Amino acid sequence: MLFFAASNDLVAKWFAIAVEDVTLIYRILLFALPALLGWGTYRLMKALAYSGVERFREMPLAALRLKGPSA
Repeated sequence: MLFFAASNDLVAKWFAIAVEDVTLIYRILLFALPALLGWGTYRLMKALAYSGVERFREMPLAALRLKGPSA
């Protein structure tokens, strides 16, 4: 995330918006994105454990929608 935030002036130029706005977006994403990805990974692994299959490719899509015993 910080790698992309370092080029905030280029992103602002490409999308024709203020550098301060791009910086604010990156500041929010710096904390929000890892939390969202962590929650998504946790939910995905709980669904994998609940489905009972050995491989991720074999997991049915319905396992993501169902609540597990401890989810």
